[in-house]
Amino acid sequence: IVGHLRERVELPDSVEIYPRRQPKKTRTEGYQPYEPDEDLVPNIADFGKGYHIHVTGLIHDETGFPVGSPEVTEKSIRRLHEKIARVGEEIIHTYEYCMEDAEYAVVAFGGTARTAYETVRRMREQGKKVGMLRLMTIWPFADAAIKRVAEKVKGIVVAELNYGQIVHEVRRAAEGRCEVALCGKYNMKAFEPEEIEEAVKAMMEGGANK
Repeated sequence: IVGHLRERVELPDSVEIYPRRQPKKTRTEGYQPYEPDEDLVPNIADFGKGYHIHVTGLIHDETGFPVGSPEVTEKSIRRLHEKIARVGEEIIHTYEYCMEDAEYAVVAFGGTARTAYETVRRMREQGKKVGMLRLMTIWPFADAAIKRVAEKVKGIVVAELNYGQIVHEVRRAAEGRCEVALCGKYNMKAFEPEEIEEAVKAMMEGGANK
């Protein structure tokens, strides 16, 4: 794992190892590494366990080897989408901070969420009812969480380090229930709390970047 660390991290003494599913067939029984199970997830063997597995980033069939076939491509992509759709609610994770009585909300994800925490904390000290919804997963998108927040606040500021991407998904999910504005930054630097605070105050005063 490669990443930037800006804060202290505490590593647990032990971690739970999730048991990987194992093949239900042997090689002589016609095992195919990408043959999907009932839940559309294949039982791929562990490396070094005697199975020959081909790994590729290209569209492939159940053997794992690339196939330039429209039929195989359509089948593969449909399976991938359906696999996620079936368990979407289990995958989606969000975290709410100071949202109990919030009148305005900051939606953030990744490292920007850390800055948003501080922004909300400072604005709460000023007596302003601001909260935060942290998107811990981006896809599938947290439509239900955005809808719930949009129904209770006057406005949402989406803070993201780009020219505006997730803000469009937030607007779609909010369905006009409240104002949604972008607080974007794209100069290679992380957000400062003051920058997000300025965007929230601009929305409160009716001058948000829409």
